[in-house]
Amino acid sequence: MRQCSQIRLNESSSTSQTVPAEPRGNERRSKQGHVLSSHRPSMGQRHQVFLIARVRPHGAPPDHPGNRRCIAAFHHQWCRGCSPLIAMRRLVTLIKQPDNAAIVRAEVRDIEGKYGSHGAVEPRIPDIPCPFTAALLAMACTADLEDSSDIDASGTTLVNDLLDAPMGCWQGDNDDGLSILDVTDPGDPVYCFLTGDETPGTPQQRHAPLDARGYLSAYYRLEEPTQGKAKHGNTTHGKRSSTSPCL
Repeated sequence: MRQCSQIRLNESSSTSQTVPAEPRGNERRSKQGHVLSSHRPSMGQRHQVFLIARVRPHGAPPDHPGNRRCIAAFHHQWCRGCSPLIAMRRLVTLIKQPDNAAIVRAEVRDIEGKYGSHGAVEPRIPDIPCPFTAALLAMACTADLEDSSDIDASGTTLVNDLLDAPMGCWQGDNDDGLSILDVTDPGDPVYCFLTGDETPGTPQQRHAPLDARGYLSAYYRLEEPTQGKAKHGNTTHGKRSSTSPCL
């Protein structure tokens, strides 16, 4: 989780191409070719997204730098391949929007010093301590901001899809890994991805913090970029590809 702060999502581009891996199950794709959901015989292709921020715990001195802790979490039943990257791009766009960023900052500031350091430590943090921030998370994970007709919900309600903030990151039912975004500074959020037990890829990628290219390379055969320094499976600076179907 600490390495998440080393990874920044930016607008620079590198030229690379992706070749889709063999599909699993009957995948549903958008008109751009993005994997939106799959309907294989198992219970799903489950992915969780966690928003974290540095928050000073209850009883800590005023100069305490704060501990990174979850302030909002979301479960998606069908999310793999390109889908987590597309959702992260939307989430960063929403979080960085100035009016939204001001409210995110206010919500994080409001929980400073109020709750125990982690989990169920008293006073226990509420399940949804930052409701506006959680709503942005849900919107990013379910609504395509570029094509309003393309809604990619899990088929359940928001109440079911929002997870408890105090939960452990691997306590949910998971197939295809985690997305994590640090919103301590909403104007400059930092992200990483973690693969899950059913994510294809190499052992080196398993449960290691990855940038967007590293996570995508578990599902697609990627050509080496002609610009930048992004490498397969490394936690390098995220480069937005002009030719990738995802970024």
